[in-house]
Amino acid sequence: STNIDTGATVLLRNPTRTFGIVAHEFFHTWNVKRVRPEELGPFRYDREVYTTGMWVAEGWTSYYDEQHLVRAGLNSVEDFWPRMARTIARFENTHARQWLSAEEASRRYWLNKPGDRVLSYYTAGQVLALLLDVEIRANTKGARGLDSVFRILEAQRVAGDDRGYGFGGGYSAADVEAAVAAISGDRLGGVSVSEWFDRYVRGTMTPDYQAVLAKAGLTCSIEWREGTRLRGIQELGDRLVFVDRRTLDGGDRTGALDPLRAAGTVVSVAGEKVTSLADVQKLLEGVPVDTEIQVGFQMMDGRERRAMAFVERTQRARVKVEPMADATPEQLAVRNSLLAGDPLPR
Repeated sequence: STNIDTGATVLLRNPTRTFGIVAHEFFHTWNVKRVRPEELGPFRYDREVYTTGMWVAEGWTSYYDEQHLVRAGLNSVEDFWPRMARTIARFENTHARQWLSAEEASRRYWLNKPGDRVLSYYTAGQVLALLLDVEIRANTKGARGLDSVFRILEAQRVAGDDRGYGFGGGYSAADVEAAVAAISGDRLGGVSVSEWFDRYVRGTMTPDYQAVLAKAGLTCSIEWREGTRLRGIQELGDRLVFVDRRTLDGGDRTGALDPLRAAGTVVSVAGEKVTSLADVQKLLEGVPVDTEIQVGFQMMDGRERRAMAFVERTQRARVKVEPMADATPEQLAVRNSLLAGDPLPR
């Protein structure tokens, strides 16, 4: 069973905002509970468990929760592509993605790190899932996609009971790559599957979003804008959160405090109440780079804490993904099959 908690304010404003988390946790009954990284089975709750597979376990789940809401008729097809655009923007606007790969971000989950040295494997995995799905469907003319990759991993799980995982065997990083190769014909975007994984899963190369999404009859434009940000503040769903190790009422400036313990919901910046990133950006207008500003945030236990955060210069991407008006039949086959899903095997 699963308990999903959400604030009453969210439900009152827009009950449909809970659809995403419900779809996400529902998909986990398959991805992670059954099909999971081999390091996560049997489950151990008495120690840290390191795996490079969280970009699949959580990132692909995030991709499918968006897909399934469209397939179920709860979200519109027209809204799906702007949501993917926002995910790409979130990925590209994460500073740590320049030096942290999806696999390394997965492995470093348990490690202490400053807030600006964190890459979400949810976001990274969701972006890579979209690109993989399009590439595979382009190779198979829309006949198969990421759904079929999952079915290979599921078949391996059923066959892997002898590994002692209870529900079956877990997958390794090599298993994921092999499953993609088996469905895609061992080519992705003009290179081998191994090279593709070296570039974008184990490496940090920037994907050619325009070229990949064009295969699904989609345009992708990225506009970079200069600006400033308050280091450590980021949006997480409908919350504005702060993650930093330099707190005033615990830890020290060397970063002795675990950043996960120092994370909380932002309530004020420079003494002013804020509820969104737009509020913060408005307060930063005219503030010089390298200025220190006090941030107030509330921990999960209700305690309020304070920290100092630096204003820093940044570039932010604005991304648009839109259907082409003149998409070819081949491009439409890729795009339509992506949201319709693979046919069930007979």
